[in-house]
Amino acid sequence: NSPINTGAAAIAPFMGVYFPIVYTSAEDELMACRKSAWLGSFLTFSPVYDISGPDAVKLLNYVTVNRDYSKLKVGGSRHAILCNEKGQMLADGVLMRKDENTYRTYWLAPVLSYYVDTLGMDVHGEWVTDEFFFQIDGPKSLEIMEKAAHCDLHDLKFAQNKPIVVAGIKANIHRLGMSGCLAYEMHGDVKEGGAFFEAVVKAGEEYGIKKLGFMQYCRNHTQGGYPNQWIHFWYPWLNGDKALAEYV
Repeated sequence: NSPINTGAAAIAPFMGVYFPIVYTSAEDELMACRKSAWLGSFLTFSPVYDISGPDAVKLLNYVTVNRDYSKLKVGGSRHAILCNEKGQMLADGVLMRKDENTYRTYWLAPVLSYYVDTLGMDVHGEWVTDEFFFQIDGPKSLEIMEKAAHCDLHDLKFAQNKPIVVAGIKANIHRLGMSGCLAYEMHGDVKEGGAFFEAVVKAGEEYGIKKLGFMQYCRNHTQGGYPNQWIHFWYPWLNGDKALAEYV
C-alpha cells in the first residue's frame, strides 16, 4: 500500500528506500507543473529533527546564519543555513516553528543534532521517523488541495503552514514555492500516507494531476526555483580529501 510504488512504471532504491523512477513519461510529468500539477513522494525519506527547550532560540541563533528565531511566528518557517567558522555550508533546509518552544527541521540534522548534543545548552533534540512528506506543484495545486481538504487555502502565504484534514487524515500543509509559484508540502503520519496520497490523486483527477517520478523531481526543482543540495550545489567537504581536510 506504499504511495511510493503505486502505479510506477519503474522503481529504484535510494538510501535504502524504493522510489519511482517514472510513472508515465518525462514529458508528461514535467509539463504537469506548467499545465496542472504533479504530486511527489520522494522526500518522505528526509531527515526530520525537532529541537525544543528554553535555549532553542539561543542555539538556533548561534548555529545558523538566520536571525532572529524569536520573531518567527508559530506556523511560519525559514530556509535555515548552517555554516562553519570559515563560512562554508554545513547543512541547509526548512525549519518550522510548531509552538512556543518547538521547531521542526528538515535536512538540518545530523549537523544540528551534533550541536544540540555538544553545546551544553538547555535544549532537547528528537528524531522524527514517522512522518510522510509529499509535495504538489503547479497552477492547479491550490484548487486540488482545497478540494481534497474541503477548506479554503487562499490565505496561506509563502512560508506559512497550517493543519488540514484529507480523507479523515490529519496533516500539515506548508506553502513553499520559492519562485512565487503555487507549490505545497504536506506532512502527516506515515502509516496513513498511502490513503492520503491516493485521496489527493483522486481530488486532482479532473485537473489532470500527475504522479512525479524521481528523475523528473530533480528537474522540476530547477524550474520551480528550489535551490537543492545534491542537485544545484554540493557541500565543500564532498569535493575530495583535500577539500575535506580544509573544511574541518
